[in-house]
Amino acid sequence: VNRFTLLADESHEVPKLRKKSYSDFKLDRADWKMIRLVHDCLANTWQTMAGNPEYAPIKAAIKKGLNNVEKYYQKANDSDIYFICLVLDPNYKLAYVESRWTEAKVTSGRARLQAVVSTI
Repeated sequence: VNRFTLLADESHEVPKLRKKSYSDFKLDRADWKMIRLVHDCLANTWQTMAGNPEYAPIKAAIKKGLNNVEKYYQKANDSDIYFICLVLDPNYKLAYVESRWTEAKVTSGRARLQAVVSTI
């Protein structure tokens, strides 16, 4: 998002905004923290709802939503570039990955990073 906002204002391929610039929408650390909190809250809430009999009529939809979240999380997680971008991004760095991912996923990501760097 932030890379887009930084580049979009100068691009001739991106439509211009009226009375605003794309850089007005740049997210800071507090914004990213809020996004993570909202994501965690939604995932936890959906999991709780899926186990609650009150939500039985929509349990299938809740499960499909959770499956989609997991599917896209895994697609991003399985990507070398995702790990590399997180580690190199000053907002995240390796500490974020180590605090959120399993040890096996961190080890795998480090190996993929090393493989990519060694080919440069």
